[in-house]
Amino acid sequence: MSEFRVRKTDDNTGCWTIADGPDYRCQNYINSDGEVVVDTALYDTEAEAQAVFNLYLLMQEKNVKHTNPKDSLAINKAPLSTLPTGPMYEVALAMLEGARKYGRHNYRVMGVKASVYYDGAMGHLTAWWEGEDIDPDSGIHHLGKAMACLAVIRDGQMMENWIDDRPPKYPNGDELMRNNPAVTTILEKYPYCIESYTELNKDQKR
Repeated sequence: MSEFRVRKTDDNTGCWTIADGPDYRCQNYINSDGEVVVDTALYDTEAEAQAVFNLYLLMQEKNVKHTNPKDSLAINKAPLSTLPTGPMYEVALAMLEGARKYGRHNYRVMGVKASVYYDGAMGHLTAWWEGEDIDPDSGIHHLGKAMACLAVIRDGQMMENWIDDRPPKYPNGDELMRNNPAVTTILEKYPYCIESYTELNKDQKR
């Protein structure tokens, strides 16, 4: 059996392949069905190539041949099976509450104002961060409600009917909020961090 490997192609396309020869133009390669064929297969990212290669290795281990075309097509599609079911149910409950109060899918017709749902999401996140798990008004978990708010904003962006009322951008926003050099200075000044005070250890720290 040929020795295949995931590797970048030898040209300037930036593609990846799973091939058994000295370069990607060899005759034998693995396609998205996990089959060895004569031609050249190219993938846009290393992750795509690795996924196909993992499928091939699994099939070799189990000594089976891939026969379902739907399985091979699903390799390059968003894997909904990776979504955790429990939190999605809570998002659905939050969306059900909104549907009963305002009409199902009202946001797609009426449009979405970003600040309204940002405020809603941040309100639920803040309440949860301060120790309240369940929203007293609805009985639904605050995190489920926050995720529902974010889902509506993103849906509005996809529908292209959202109102972008975010504030003007900072000219150096990335440095200010994420890559602030002051962080490095603080970490170097205090290399040994004192353990945080949390709800779990507050009694032990008294």
